[in-house]
Amino acid sequence: MLIVTIEVNQLTALQFFLMLEPSMLNKYRLCSTNCKRVVAIFTSLFAITFVSVLWDCPKHAYSQEIISQTATIRKEATGSLGARFDLGALPGSQKFKLQLELINESDSDFGLQKMQTTCNCVKAVLRESTIKANGIGHLDVELTTESSDKATQARLVYPVYLMYSAERGINVTIEYSISGLVSFRGSQSFLTKAPAASKQHSFEVPILVTEPVKLSDVSVLGGPQLIDLKTKCVEKNGRQIVECGISIPQGLETSIVEILTIEDRISKAKTSLPVIVEVVPQVSIAPNVVSFVSLENKNEFTGRAIVRLNESILVFDENRVEFVPRIEASCQSGTIKIVQQVRMGVGIYRIEFSFVPSTKRKDNEEIFPQAIAVKVETPLKSSSRDLGVRFAKK
Repeated sequence: MLIVTIEVNQLTALQFFLMLEPSMLNKYRLCSTNCKRVVAIFTSLFAITFVSVLWDCPKHAYSQEIISQTATIRKEATGSLGARFDLGALPGSQKFKLQLELINESDSDFGLQKMQTTCNCVKAVLRESTIKANGIGHLDVELTTESSDKATQARLVYPVYLMYSAERGINVTIEYSISGLVSFRGSQSFLTKAPAASKQHSFEVPILVTEPVKLSDVSVLGGPQLIDLKTKCVEKNGRQIVECGISIPQGLETSIVEILTIEDRISKAKTSLPVIVEVVPQVSIAPNVVSFVSLENKNEFTGRAIVRLNESILVFDENRVEFVPRIEASCQSGTIKIVQQVRMGVGIYRIEFSFVPSTKRKDNEEIFPQAIAVKVETPLKSSSRDLGVRFAKK
């Protein structure tokens, strides 16, 4: 910014403004040169004020375009009256002035009693207090379009409710889409589940791309944990999606958390989305810590757990009868065995443990293990899990 400093005989600010009075001009005997300097200073002050106003202007700038549309008030499927206005594609983060005409083809007058909107981004005023029978009502609307980086839907719908009686009203619907969107649709993250045994995993992520951006100009990239990522942006059944394929490292049974980024190769506009690939183990046992309680009058403890088998390792005979897995338990001290195995559903079994602690030879003190191992065997898979233990006497 260019700053110009003009001296006016070192007058104070109060003296400077008093110079505007002719008598004060005579008192201080300002020459014509000083008067020119006064004009120059006021010109500079005006310029600075104008720049300040521009600097402090709101983020949502007004569009020069005034959108005018006409719609007829009709009975909707719900039985209520309504009118719809489709504004097409609009740029984000801008204010638009709408001049909407409501045509009343009925023989009834609609006297406005109350107006309701569901968003601060829509401000509406009906010029007439009554929409006459076979007449036209004029609705002036100030619309602030949603920010491009926050839009997660292809179509944005905002209702304006014109109440003309205690129980009835006209549903005026304003619809538009944000132009030039390149983003992911829906939530703030995406979750997909992959079986631990699978070498490849495919999933689909919904995306949102609007004109003038073309789907063919969009690319999707991922972080290094999405191994061998392959992507393709397509439209399927009226939905825009990115088809993704990744490799699952052998033996991995923990979740993968990584970032997907969608980008328009032409405009370079892009958006990122956290993706969670939850690797589902082939065998899971709950709880992680088994509680054992002692049986009355016996030196024996009992506990329970639930075993779940992934569908990928289930085996059925020709009659669709599930082969029952073999489940065993072991520990470093004491004796543990499974005394009951009950099928609760497809691939779900409840097991009951019996544990007898060993004792020290000298003081006959009971010895309890810190963990137990549970082994599950099916015709397709053998898997072991270590579980924590907790012992309590009644």
